[in-house]
Amino acid sequence: LVKRYREIVYDCTNDFKKTNRAIMKKREQNDLFRGANRDGNNGSQEEDPAMEALLRERNAIGNSLASATSVLGQASETLSELRSQGASMKNVKSKVLVLASRVPGLNGLIENIKKKRGKDDMIVSCVIAACILFTLWYVLG
Repeated sequence: LVKRYREIVYDCTNDFKKTNRAIMKKREQNDLFRGANRDGNNGSQEEDPAMEALLRERNAIGNSLASATSVLGQASETLSELRSQGASMKNVKSKVLVLASRVPGLNGLIENIKKKRGKDDMIVSCVIAACILFTLWYVLG
C-alpha cells in the first residue's frame, strides 16, 4: 500500500514539475513579447536592457527573413525567365537549321563562316601566347 502511494506521489511530482516548467516558459514568453505591438515598442522605457536586446534581435531576424524571402522570389522569377529564354533559343536554333537545310547555298556559307572564325581564333590565341612568352622572357631575363 505504501509502495502504491509512493508511485502516486512520484507521478504527481513529475506532473507538477512538468507543469511548472510549462508555466515558467509561458511567463518568459509573455515577458519577452510584453512590449511588442504593431510598432514594436510599447512602454520599453520600463523594460530591462536584456528584453530590449531580445526584441531588437527578434525584429532583426524578422527583417532578415523578409529580405531573404524577397531575394528568393526574385531568383525564382529570374530562373523562370531564363528557362523561357532557353526554350526560345532552342526554337530559333531549330528554325535556323530547318532554313539552312532548305537553302543549299546557305549551308555552305555557314561552313565558310565557321572555318574563318576558327582561323581567327587560332591567330588570336597565337598572339596571346606570344605576348605571354615575351612577358615571361622580359620579367625573368
